[in-house]
Amino acid sequence: MRRTALAAALAAALCAPAAAQADTLRQTTLIRTGDQFAPQPYQRWVDAANVPAVPGSVELRLEPCPLSRVPAKGCTAAGQPVYIAPARHETRRDLRFTLLHELGHQYALRTGNPTDEAFADSYAFCALKSPARRRLTMLSLAAAPDAWWRTCRALRAAIG
Repeated sequence: MRRTALAAALAAALCAPAAAQADTLRQTTLIRTGDQFAPQPYQRWVDAANVPAVPGSVELRLEPCPLSRVPAKGCTAAGQPVYIAPARHETRRDLRFTLLHELGHQYALRTGNPTDEAFADSYAFCALKSPARRRLTMLSLAAAPDAWWRTCRALRAAIG
């Protein structure tokens, strides 16, 4: 009987930090105009991200970016929604990366971090829990993979 109680107490103590971290990660609420519920699968992707949440809610629009002069997979700016153009993505992983990349810009804008592409790429790769090294050569991180690791470590330290 005592071993069972001890095991239960130990399990509860070990799981408490993970539960607190999960609450921290799930503070971003995606909103689509006219939708009553968080849009899926997008909200699930945000909930599963291994980075600090963008504080509050973020409007998500699944349409081409009106902020860019050239066709873009996604975009955002201060005080603007996150725009994602699903038709411009070849895979769900690519679409997920773009959403997390744009949320990286929103996180930077709201927390005073650099708003450049390298930070947004780092935020997305860190959120995916994997650097997907074969893609590093195609992105801003190719020139400085050490910067990606530093940014990722700092982001993960921010969530405890």
